[in-house]
Amino acid sequence: MQNLRNTYNAIFSLILFIAFSLSSCGGSGSGQNNSDDTQNLPTALTATMVAAGLSHSVALRDDGTVWTWGNNVSVSGDVWGFTDIITPIPMVGESISDHLDEVMSVEAGWERSFAIKKDGTVYAWGLNLHGELGDGTTESRSLPVQLKSLENVTALSSLHELTLALKSDGTVWSWGKNSNGALGRGLKDDYAATPGPVLGPAGEGYLNDVVGIAAGDEHAMALKKDGSVWTWGSSCGGQLGTGLASDNPGDIVQVTPCPMSDYPVQVMSSDGNSFLTDVIKIAAGVSHSVALKTDGTIWAWGWNAHGELGDGTVEMRTLPVAVLTTSGDAILTGIVTIDANIGSTMAIAQDGHVLSWGAWLKEDQCASLMPTWEAKLLPAPVDGLESVISISTGSGHNLAIKSDHTVWAWGCNQHSQLGTGVEEDEVGDGSTQTPKEVFVDPNYWGSYY
Repeated sequence: MQNLRNTYNAIFSLILFIAFSLSSCGGSGSGQNNSDDTQNLPTALTATMVAAGLSHSVALRDDGTVWTWGNNVSVSGDVWGFTDIITPIPMVGESISDHLDEVMSVEAGWERSFAIKKDGTVYAWGLNLHGELGDGTTESRSLPVQLKSLENVTALSSLHELTLALKSDGTVWSWGKNSNGALGRGLKDDYAATPGPVLGPAGEGYLNDVVGIAAGDEHAMALKKDGSVWTWGSSCGGQLGTGLASDNPGDIVQVTPCPMSDYPVQVMSSDGNSFLTDVIKIAAGVSHSVALKTDGTIWAWGWNAHGELGDGTVEMRTLPVAVLTTSGDAILTGIVTIDANIGSTMAIAQDGHVLSWGAWLKEDQCASLMPTWEAKLLPAPVDGLESVISISTGSGHNLAIKSDHTVWAWGCNQHSQLGTGVEEDEVGDGSTQTPKEVFVDPNYWGSYY
C-alpha cells in the first residue's frame, strides 16, 4: 500500500510539473481554451482569512473554498514536487476530482496546512514527520485528510511542529512534537500523532474556559474567558512569562539548560507580583509570546534577539513588557489585533495601518541557506498598506486582507509564497518589502485540474 501511495504521489507531481511547464510557456491548459479572452484575465484574489506558513500561503474565500500557493511540499504535502505554485490555485478535497469546500477557517504551519469545516471537523495536509498532521500516522499527505478524533473545533493554531485545536466546550487539544512538554499533556513521548486534551494546572483535570490559543515552537499559550493567559512547554527564552523558575516551585521545573512546564502555568504581571489580566488576544512566535489587552496596549515576553518584543532592546524578558511606540518614548496604544512568528511581531492599528517589528530579511538574503536577519527594535509602519482588517505573519513573508477583502503580500518569495509571480522590477525572485496585491490567474491554475 505504501508503494502504491508513493507511486501515486510521484505521478501527481509529474502532472503538476507538466502543467507548470505548459502554463509557463503559454501552453494550452484547460483554463486557456475559452474563446473569450476577457474571461481568462487575472482577477484580484479576495478572501475572508489568510495564513502564512514557512514558505507557502493559504487563503479562505467567501464561498468556503481554500486556495494555496508557494512551496509545493507545503501546499500539497508533495515531497516529490518539482515546482513551486506561483499564483493561487484551489485546494482539492479528499480526491483530486473535487475541491475542499464548506470551510470556515484555515491555518498554516511551517510545512503543513489545516482547514476547519463548518461542521467543526478538521482536515490536514502537508509534511508529517512527527505526527504534526494529527491523523494518527507519520505519513505526509498530498490531499486533505480528516482528523477523525476531532470534532466541534472552532479554532486552530500551528507554527513549527506543534498544533493546537480549540473546541466549542473550551478545551484545548494538541498534537505533534512534544519538545520540552510543548503538548501540555504530561507525556514522556517525543511526539503524539493523535490529538489529545491539554491538562489543567499542575496536571489536574483538563484546561477549560479557553477562548484563544497560540502555538509556538516548543511552547504554547491559551487565553481564558476571564482574560488570564496560560502557557506551557519550554521557557528557554522566558516565553512562559513566569519570571525565574524559582518563582513558581512545583509548577516550573529546572531542566538544564532551560526551565519548562508539562502543564499550564499562569502568566505573571510585569512586576511579577500578580498575574497578567484583561487580555483579549494572544500570539506566539518561535520563542516569544505576545498579548493584546482591552485598552489596546500590547505586552510581550520571551526571546528578544531581534527586537521582537518591541521594547527598544534586545534583552530577553521573563515577564511581560509593554510594546513601545515607533519613537520609543511611550507605550503603544490603539491596537486591534496581533500576530507573531519566527522572531517577528505584527499588529493592526485602529486606523487600519499595519505595524511590524523584530526580525526581517533583506531581499537578497531570502534564498540564503544561512541568511543574515535584520533587527527592528521598535514598531514601524508597513508602507503602502491601509484599511487592513486581518494579518498573518510567516517565517519570512506576510499576508494582509484589506477592507475590500483583497489580499496583499510582502517579504520573501524564493518559493513564490507571495503569490504574485516574479516581477521584472523586483530583485531576483520577486522578494519585496513593498506589499503587492495577489491575483488569481485562471490560465495558470486551470491547467492543473
